[in-house]
Amino acid sequence: MNPLVFDRFKVLKKYQYLNNYQIEDRIDDSTIDNLCVIYCSSHGIYPDRKSAFYKAIVQEDRYEWKRNMIKTAKKSIFVRDLKKQWYLEGINQSVNSLSKLLDFLKKETTGMRLICIGNSAGGYLATLLGCELRASHVFSFSGQFSLYHYLNKEKSRVMNPILLKYEETQIAKSFYSLTAIIESSQVPIFYFYPLGSQSDINQVLTIEGVTNIYKIPFNLSEHGKTCWPINFSPLFKVDVFELKKLSEKFRDGVDPFCFSLHVSGYRKTLIFLTIQTLKMFWHSCRAKIKYL
Repeated sequence: MNPLVFDRFKVLKKYQYLNNYQIEDRIDDSTIDNLCVIYCSSHGIYPDRKSAFYKAIVQEDRYEWKRNMIKTAKKSIFVRDLKKQWYLEGINQSVNSLSKLLDFLKKETTGMRLICIGNSAGGYLATLLGCELRASHVFSFSGQFSLYHYLNKEKSRVMNPILLKYEETQIAKSFYSLTAIIESSQVPIFYFYPLGSQSDINQVLTIEGVTNIYKIPFNLSEHGKTCWPINFSPLFKVDVFELKKLSEKFRDGVDPFCFSLHVSGYRKTLIFLTIQTLKMFWHSCRAKIKYL
C-alpha cells in the first residue's frame, strides 16, 4: 500500500470533528443579489503528504475558490471532502453521505437563486448539486460525470477505497453516473476541459448527446487546467444566454490567451502575462543564485 495514501486516512481520524464547510452571509447590504453560490473543493485541496495536510487544513483551513468569489452573492457556501473520495461519505461526522449533504445544502439554499462551481471532483459535486437543487447553472472545470472510470480494482484499493467500497450498493446506482440526473434536470452545465487530457476525454464520451451540457474545450493537455485565474471572476458574472454563446463560439477549442482576451480584455490579460513573466524570471534568478 502507498504509505502516503495510508497516512492520509490515518491522519483524518484525528480531524473528524471538523465541519468542512464555511458559510458567508451578506445580509447588511440591500444591493446584494438574492444569490447563493456553492463552491466545491477538489481532491487537490491538499497533497498526499502529512505536512501538506497540516499546512492546508489545520493551519490555513483551506477551501478552494475563495480568491474568486462572486462578490454580489448574498450567501457563499464552501465545502471540502478531506477523504478525497468524491464526497461519497459527505463532509463530516453528521453530514456523512452524499444524500445528507444534498439535504443540508437544500435547506441552506431554499428560496435563493443558486450557482454551483467546482473543479475536477469539485466539478462532479457542483454538477450533482446543481441538478438536484435546481441551480440557475453550473460551472464545471474538468468535472467528472461518471466515477466508473476510476474503479480499477488494484488502484482503487489504494487510491479510492471508498469508491470501491460502495461499488455494489445503491450509492453507486444513484451517484456513480450523473448522466440521467443531468438530463432530467435540464440545468445548464458549462463544462470547461482540456482537449489533450485522456481522463477528461473519457468523461466527455459519457455525456455525448446530453443537450444541457455546454462544452468549452481548451487546447491544453493537463487535467483541471483550462482558463487562467484572472478569467474566473468576469466569467462567473456572465449570464446563461451569453455563456451559451461562448460555448458555441469556442466549440472547436480555444487557447487560454484568446479566451482571456475575450473574457477579461486586453489590458487585464497583458498585465497578467507581464506579472507571470516577471515571476518566472525572479524564480529563475533565485535558482541560479542558489547554486553560485
